[in-house]
Amino acid sequence: MIKATGITKLLRESGAQPYPRLLSNKKGIDSRAFHFKSLALAAATALALTGCMETTTTTTVVGAANKNVVIQNNTGRTIWRFYGSPVNVGSWEEDILGTNVLPSGRSVNINFSDGRRICNFDMKAEFQDGSSIVKNNINVCRVSTVSFP
Repeated sequence: MIKATGITKLLRESGAQPYPRLLSNKKGIDSRAFHFKSLALAAATALALTGCMETTTTTTVVGAANKNVVIQNNTGRTIWRFYGSPVNVGSWEEDILGTNVLPSGRSVNINFSDGRRICNFDMKAEFQDGSSIVKNNINVCRVSTVSFP
């Protein structure tokens, strides 16, 4: 995003005025048309620079990507704990369900956005008896539903 100070700087560098002059030049030609062209040039330059900055915006969009995923429990058993940790983290993070459980045949919407730019998560559904099902390397930026099993 270009700040107002950047636009003002662009206007100054291009010679454009932020408002049309009402004076004529030495040849008697109204200078407003010239300043309009300069302003249009400055706007085109600003637009082109915005295009150059697209990669920065794209990177930010990846960080802010939709990471909402519906977790479906089709195991025939109640999921007592559910973990989702980025693939580059060596341990399971906190239980996402907290004090809740996910009965068989039910689903829950989980938002994996946590400020990190990573999209690939490992997921673990844990049952009351301590057994579990693990799904590795799920791209939560691309999928909308993950079914266990």
